[in-house]
Amino acid sequence: MGETTEAAAASLPDDVVREIFMRVKDVADLFRCAMACKQWRRIMLSPSFLRHRRWPDHMSSSLSGFFIWEKISFGRGSTLLTSFIPTPRSVFSSDHWFLETFFSRATRARLENAVPLVARHGLLLVRLVDLSSNSIVRLAVCNLLVGSCDELPPLKCNWDFKKSGGYAILTKKNAKHGYPAFFKVLIIGTDRDHRPCNLHKFTSGEARWSGPSSLFASSDNKGRLTGNWLPLRDPRAVVCRGTAHWLICHCRGHDWSLHTIEVDAKTCSVSLTKIAIPAKHKRTEYYDEPQLIVHAGEKLSLLYLHRQGLRLEIWTRRQDEDGGRPAVWLCAAFVDLLKPPSWETTSVMDLTIVGEEGGVLLVKDDDWNVYAAELETGVMVKLTSFKNINRRKVVPLAMDWTTFFVSRLGARKPRSRKPSS
Repeated sequence: MGETTEAAAASLPDDVVREIFMRVKDVADLFRCAMACKQWRRIMLSPSFLRHRRWPDHMSSSLSGFFIWEKISFGRGSTLLTSFIPTPRSVFSSDHWFLETFFSRATRARLENAVPLVARHGLLLVRLVDLSSNSIVRLAVCNLLVGSCDELPPLKCNWDFKKSGGYAILTKKNAKHGYPAFFKVLIIGTDRDHRPCNLHKFTSGEARWSGPSSLFASSDNKGRLTGNWLPLRDPRAVVCRGTAHWLICHCRGHDWSLHTIEVDAKTCSVSLTKIAIPAKHKRTEYYDEPQLIVHAGEKLSLLYLHRQGLRLEIWTRRQDEDGGRPAVWLCAAFVDLLKPPSWETTSVMDLTIVGEEGGVLLVKDDDWNVYAAELETGVMVKLTSFKNINRRKVVPLAMDWTTFFVSRLGARKPRSRKPSS
């Protein structure tokens, strides 16, 4: 902005400038205006502007994209590369990002070969590379809002952390700014058959991990779930009303049942709850593996995807208010997915769920194409193609636009959104 234009803009009263910015529709243009001069940025960061500004509906806290990592071999060596794929109408641009793009140059070096594990409220838990020991795991919590990275104390484990386990981040937001005021990290350890058996806990501000503690007091006195339990359906917990939930399956002969492992955020107490579902959903030749989600009204729900019918069933848990009876699961909605234009009308593709966040489902087809499907409308949009993609490699990211907007303007100048070469 030239000196003459800048002087003219500075001469305008604040209430006039505020009214002009209230009418700017494109949030990207609004962001550029905020970077033009100190007066404009001060006006946009004022609580009154943020409170009365009408933000687009899609800019609420919803799926903004997903992290995905892959192992790339070259010669005798290899490296782990983590990419970030924005979704349509994301707070981010449509450009292809890398994990390092969110951070300063000094922080990027620490995140080389980092593997994303789980994200919540702008925080991302990652595993750092450690070639010195197989029994020590190095973890870090990255704040994507301000570009910081805090390494956690070393975690001792006697299981293969790279292939199994469960993760959760529990946060409490700062009431004034919306940033996470503190966080808890939960790690579920597994036995040699990759079945969950213990819980490790870390709270920000503490010097060490607490645990491991047995998930359940079982009859065999070995501190693990007894019976024919399978590995966790999804390593990332679903957090609903202050409780982290993991989906797990129990088999007995040809019969099996679904349960949730639940950890209370305040007390870290653990419970196991059976999910009562119709018998027809056990026929896995017709249904993909179910996905645990938080549906409308902050209700814990179970999502079933018909393999070829492109139909979703959403089953919602209705908890008894008196607490005297077990929860009842009811079918809350049916959603028919709409084929994207790139699909041929006659083609039949098996779809598989790889993640969900904020009412947007991530699915892949037989050709490794990844799509975003809105649970409310069923609209599907192709995002990218990625070989060998699965639930363990995909970390959905939900980002609130106003919090991201304030953090980047208030903390420092935003960097280019283009990936570093």
